[in-house]
Amino acid sequence: MTNGSDAKSIGQAYRDAQQQFRDAGLETPDIDAALLLEHASDATTIERITRPERQMTGAQISTFANFVERRIDREPVHRIIGEREFYGLALGLNEATLIPRPDTEILVDMVLPFVQQCIKKSGRCSILDLGTGTGAIALAILSQAPKATATITDLEPKALEMALTNAERHQLQERVTSIQSDWFENVSERYDLILSNPPYIASEVIKALSVDVRDYDPHLALDGGETGLDAYSIISSQCASYLKTDGRIAVEIGFDQKNSVTKLFNQAGFKAIEARTDLNRNNRALFFT
Repeated sequence: MTNGSDAKSIGQAYRDAQQQFRDAGLETPDIDAALLLEHASDATTIERITRPERQMTGAQISTFANFVERRIDREPVHRIIGEREFYGLALGLNEATLIPRPDTEILVDMVLPFVQQCIKKSGRCSILDLGTGTGAIALAILSQAPKATATITDLEPKALEMALTNAERHQLQERVTSIQSDWFENVSERYDLILSNPPYIASEVIKALSVDVRDYDPHLALDGGETGLDAYSIISSQCASYLKTDGRIAVEIGFDQKNSVTKLFNQAGFKAIEARTDLNRNNRALFFT
């Protein structure tokens, strides 16, 4: 326990961080302070409310001060703490992965009925997750469908490493195969379902993104080329060779890309069977057969 002028309670630390974040113009100072304090001090929200006088150790004070400074520099909270929950799974992050977003859960919700239908029909469902990052999409589906298997691919070895670590963390590794690949380059099998949340931001737009994204997210996972459609063009033109009969493909899209992405898949012989919007009612996911 700390003593004297260096002593600090979890309640005081929380209030101080809140104020610093407000002064810095952060959008969610209360949430940011609470999450960072919890990970620095192991104090839950309930404990912070019911026992605000609990003293922090010197190591906890130092860690929390470092967290606060990094957040003021606009490093995202979940990069600071090193993980983000997605579909009920805590997923580790590294410099090669994007932070999984709640909006992407829309894609999982959309395809799960098909996965269950596939399992009911044949006893299994094989999934290919292109550009897997943390493994969020594939692992979320496997957690809900015990008879599904997933092949996860990524161009970045460090992303694949993190995805496999996350699979082990949730005891899903026996149903996961990883391939380092530039889209379909090193893929050879056919699958019941292909999924991807590819880079879809136009190159020129990246420099105008918020600091939290522009300076901390891997640009390889953001940059979709001149129009933001490069990955969709590759995936739509090649995926038929990697789908089983009656197989389907689903992709996440940018809010203004529904028509252009649908056109690419239509030109490749696919038909859109479902489209979903995200929590802000923006177009977010498309399903093709």
